Amino acid sequence: MRVICPKCKTTATLSSTEAAETPLWICPRCQKAVLLEPAAEAEWVRPGDDEEVDTSTVSLYRVRRNRRYFLWLVLLFLTFLLYQWYQAFSSEQSLDQARDEVVIQALRQLATAQEAYWSGQNRYAQDVADLEGFRPSSQVDIQITAADGLHFEAVGRHVAMDSGLVWNSRVGGVLAERIVVH
Repeated sequence: MRVICPKCKTTATLSSTEAAETPLWICPRCQKAVLLEPAAEAEWVRPGDDEEVDTSTVSLYRVRRNRRYFLWLVLLFLTFLLYQWYQAFSSEQSLDQARDEVVIQALRQLATAQEAYWSGQNRYAQDVADLEGFRPSSQVDIQITAADGLHFEAVGRHVAMDSGLVWNSRVGGVLAERIVVH
């Protein structure tokens, strides 16, 4: 195998056994290390014993290959970041849904307590404290906003959220709209 030093252009002929034993050849004139075998993913046919190895092509190929690997690494990292962002966003949505379910459950319990109060008093309670046996969760804040002999309206809010859900007995339950509670 014939090797050419890219720095000083010194040529040397190595036997196949010498080339197989050491992957590097050190130029005797300039002491530059030359890679004898290109990487296994090389895009050219491996030279025989009587052909020259152009080491400048080998190094350019390695630079291109390393850039390609770097690009794949960057793409993998960006994919990972996108996945993390998606997980955070979807978990935040599911957390909000879970909080809404806690509020809706408390509002349903309020409606049951209001109906029990109405059966004894013939009107709905104006304050949550008037309802016997109704104790909302410590995570839920409920306020009765309107009550008369026929209908009542209440707002339920999870303590970790700025908005709440409205329960209106005229329409039969929780309204789809969200209101901002201060």
